[in-house]
Amino acid sequence: MRIFSKWLLSYIAASILVFMTGWFYYQTFFRVSFQDKMKQDVIEMVRLKAPDLIKGLLRSPTAVTFEEFDIMNWLSSDKRIASLVFLNYNGSVRWHKYAPYMTLEFDEYEKKIGTTLQTVRTAYSTGEPAIADLTGSLCEISIPFKANNNNTVIGILSLQVSTETADKMIGESMMRYTYATVAMLLLIGLLMALFQNHVVVAPIAAMKESVENISMKTMDLRPSGRRDELGALSLALAQFVDKVRKEFHSVQEREARRAQSEQLWWQVVLGAAVSKRSRAMVVDEDNNVLYANFEINRGPSPNGKVHLLDVIDSQQQDVLRLIGLAMETPQQVVEGEVMFNGGKAAVRVIEVQTQDNLKRTMITMEPRA
Repeated sequence: MRIFSKWLLSYIAASILVFMTGWFYYQTFFRVSFQDKMKQDVIEMVRLKAPDLIKGLLRSPTAVTFEEFDIMNWLSSDKRIASLVFLNYNGSVRWHKYAPYMTLEFDEYEKKIGTTLQTVRTAYSTGEPAIADLTGSLCEISIPFKANNNNTVIGILSLQVSTETADKMIGESMMRYTYATVAMLLLIGLLMALFQNHVVVAPIAAMKESVENISMKTMDLRPSGRRDELGALSLALAQFVDKVRKEFHSVQEREARRAQSEQLWWQVVLGAAVSKRSRAMVVDEDNNVLYANFEINRGPSPNGKVHLLDVIDSQQQDVLRLIGLAMETPQQVVEGEVMFNGGKAAVRVIEVQTQDNLKRTMITMEPRA
């Protein structure tokens, strides 16, 4: 897998992790905190009107005053408040938007609405606001009112607050967060992709192309000249190629000297062991002619070497058969009489092995009178 593909997959995984972290934070902290803040805001809103409500309770313990009536209507107009009931100190309904419920006793009121207002009992017993989550998106808040300099509860306001509006606001905020996060991640990803392509991918591709275009003759690789890690890598690679080039040329020179020395050695050996009338040559394991005591008319191949079949063509099957037998039985002389260049010749072939474990085949052909 390419570097850019790996980076892209890693970036996508990191982006998903960031998004999921934000969603988890929304579900775990932000949503709960926002709802708690909304509940506290409702309580504070009621507390602002608490002095007027306490005055009305003290002035008229059983019947709601006009000022209280206005406050109830004002509270009912708040979209967060689904319903509310104002109770007297004796538990009777002091105010409700549904007129037949007014003046009902607390127990009778609970039967009418078909639910138990547990927070009312809690607020009355503790003297502090009580909050309880109901089914769906509702929560119940009961706020007690106390007479001045007296801990006696003289009235309770019970509200059912809807978190639907809050959830809608949170959902809208989450959508804005989603759009903003996606846009930001795309922008950052695009900038990082351009940066990585310019700083990492393109230089590596250029380095790869330079390595692929190295000539075996020159073995030349120029460093990029960058002053970063890729530049250091390019310089190290250029130095390595230079060492390989020097070693390669050194091996070529040693091989050339060895071949020249071996050719001279075979010239001396064949000059001493073979008569001047005889034709002799030595071929290597690839059947390339190393030395011949006669002139070869055919030119060398592109690699500068002359192959055995350039001297003894495929029509001279007897000679090739003897050479094949000699290769199958190393260190043994194979002899035979063949027709060569229009006349009979005694052929002797032997395959030997040098100290360097190199195989050499010596072929001598002595014309018959």
